Amino acid sequence: MQLDKMHIQYMGPWSLIRFIKIYDYSDGCISVDTEFKTEDENWIEEDYIDLRDVFGDYEYDVEAIIKSISDIEIGEPKMEKLSRAELIDKSLMVSDNMALMYRRNSANAEQILVVNMKNTNARALVNLSDFSITYSNMSSTLLKRAVDAVKRNQELIYDEIKERYAYA
Repeated sequence: MQLDKMHIQYMGPWSLIRFIKIYDYSDGCISVDTEFKTEDENWIEEDYIDLRDVFGDYEYDVEAIIKSISDIEIGEPKMEKLSRAELIDKSLMVSDNMALMYRRNSANAEQILVVNMKNTNARALVNLSDFSITYSNMSSTLLKRAVDAVKRNQELIYDEIKERYAYA
């Protein structure tokens, strides 16, 4: 959520995968179709986000903020532009000509951002625990290769995460 020049994130439950469609916004409450996942089950249900609760932890005039909101949209994940050299430098590893980069989402789930080294605009966000796709603009063939690269290297990825982030 963008408020002036400040970005505020909604911390959802650990089972939240993504927001799909906003149905309504009125009086500080957002009604949205939300995808959840537990174990091997995915489901979509209508969920409600009370912005009074979200903004309640900050020192803002909550009612003034709610009155000023005119539009709410579901945005695409922010993807930073990186050169091939930066991708190699910042990635955990490069496999199958794809850079595998570690991320944590707002629900604290571990994800791998997979970036095609040939076309760095082709990206996918893969959940490390179950290989589900949170976001992708890759072709289906390229996406299959991306998920296979994460699956094939899962153990090495976990080892690299432990080594790099042990003291972070």
